[in-house]
Amino acid sequence: MGLFNHSKPPQIEFDGRQYTVTAFVDKFNELAEQLDQTQQRLAAARQQAKQHRDAEQCLQDEKGQLEQQVAQLKQQLRTLSSVEVAGIQMSAQELAERYLKVKRALVAATAKLDRVSRGLAVQQDRNQQLQDQLDQAQQVTIDGQTLTIPELVRRYRQLVQQSSSIKAEQSTAAQPPTLATGSLSKEELIDRYYELVQSSLTEYQDEVARLKDELTKNLTDHHESELLQLTDLRTSPTSYQRLLSERSQQLLNYLKDHPRQEQAVRRGKHAANEGDQLRGLNYWDSFVYQYRQTATSLLKKNRTVRQNFQYALRYDKELAKRIAERMPFYLTDQNVVDLQTIQGGIGDEEAVKKDVNTFRFNIIVSQQGEDGERLVRRALEADQNSRVLFSLNLPYRYGDGKENSNQIDGIVINERGIFVLEIKNYAAKKLWINRDGAAVAQKDGKQKVYKDCYDRGIVDQGRDHYAAVLQALEADDQVRRHIRYLKRQLHVLYVSTAPHAQLVTTGADIDPNHRFVSLDELPRVIAGAQGRLRPDIIQRVAAAISNQQQGEKQFKYKCFPADPDRRAELAWQQYVIMREMLQMNLDDLVAQRDPAILAELDQAGLRACNGFVTSKPRHHKR
Repeated sequence: MGLFNHSKPPQIEFDGRQYTVTAFVDKFNELAEQLDQTQQRLAAARQQAKQHRDAEQCLQDEKGQLEQQVAQLKQQLRTLSSVEVAGIQMSAQELAERYLKVKRALVAATAKLDRVSRGLAVQQDRNQQLQDQLDQAQQVTIDGQTLTIPELVRRYRQLVQQSSSIKAEQSTAAQPPTLATGSLSKEELIDRYYELVQSSLTEYQDEVARLKDELTKNLTDHHESELLQLTDLRTSPTSYQRLLSERSQQLLNYLKDHPRQEQAVRRGKHAANEGDQLRGLNYWDSFVYQYRQTATSLLKKNRTVRQNFQYALRYDKELAKRIAERMPFYLTDQNVVDLQTIQGGIGDEEAVKKDVNTFRFNIIVSQQGEDGERLVRRALEADQNSRVLFSLNLPYRYGDGKENSNQIDGIVINERGIFVLEIKNYAAKKLWINRDGAAVAQKDGKQKVYKDCYDRGIVDQGRDHYAAVLQALEADDQVRRHIRYLKRQLHVLYVSTAPHAQLVTTGADIDPNHRFVSLDELPRVIAGAQGRLRPDIIQRVAAAISNQQQGEKQFKYKCFPADPDRRAELAWQQYVIMREMLQMNLDDLVAQRDPAILAELDQAGLRACNGFVTSKPRHHKR
């Protein structure tokens, strides 16, 4: 049976007087309020005291008197039986133990104030005012007001919140005592969690401020919209090859100096291949993706840092809102602008992917062309009697009649004739030229037909090369006299540098008049020609072709930006800080102070969410 079910209310003796439970509760609450007022006076005294030392003894006397009063209240509460609070039976002993927990926290705060204020003093008139207030706090007035037990519990919770607020403001105060939460109710667990949150907020704010400062420094003057964008170039193939080689090497040198960084971006899939011509681009592509995702997530987190508090449980929601007001944003306004500027360049995933694929194609084609030309040079370098010209750009008019130029991979000139080389470095198992004049490569059972951007096959390209060389020869007065003979000695050779490709020369779909020549066959094919050019004619032909050489045509290309290693380093520094910001969680600091609290909340069916107890459901991945 609860105490209030007795026919005669129990009486409590305290300080030489008899009290009903109602009157005793009123006295308890009055004393609690006076304790709170005293704490406020002590805080004010600490701020104002500057010159004297007399306050220390007054504070010690007051603490002793309050401890004596609390001890008497505790003794009286232990004599009570259970009471009913909101339909739940609770013993007065349990109520007293809860009060003592709050009292211990208050005593700890008071002790801290004593240590801080030691050596300080309070002006004489302020001492007198404080003493008067302490005297009044010892007086008990019963005005007949009736308080219910739920009201007593409400005031107890007020004391808990007030105690938590005091400790949160004492950033250098001792760590709050860890409570044995295993037997606490949900409300007590929530109270404990919010108490820890408030005591951790200052440290959390400091860490956010530190990272925010670091990000600001790294974004200052480095927030170019093209930070991680590939650059558009319009240049000649030769200039492009030079720029591509230089910038690729800069990035590769950077990756060699940062192997762990490259491994992290590759996400541990496999080790980097030192000879991979796409190694730099693959790193760039993967890192741009991760940078974009990280920046997007951080901008979103910055926007929602306080919005999620709307999901706080109704219990103590006002306290959750106050905590939300103290939660720092992760970014400054300028940080947001800078990151959005960068995002403006790399935010469109499809556009970035298109640029990367275009650049990938440029790298492969450029590298294949360079490798093919190098292999042909090596195959012909032993012939000392030949004049060999590479990367020619001769004037030529195509079908539209406009002045243009024709790019020729190479020309060999010797006594056997004039040999125009169209070099192809296709990766194939079988290779041939079909009756439409297009190159066909077969690999892994699949065929691929190669044509240029104008839908022309390799034979069409060879015919244009033949006409361009003939035009160059006719432009020279001394060579023109021999043009009829030279036309019969002018040949177009389609050279395959694929080391293991089978070159097919017969078949229903193969043009027998045009065929590929392998690197091994090339010297023999040239040597087997029937021409008989004199040395002076060879020199004149080489000079005539060289004199017609003109500036290369310019084309659109994609490439790494200037100083890609510097840009990669700047972006990485920003990326690391953003990752730290995303990983920051107030609950990690809470767990450091009380490792059991989060597990206790979870066992009670509650969930902590970076500073508040949430009712928001978990998001499960399907």
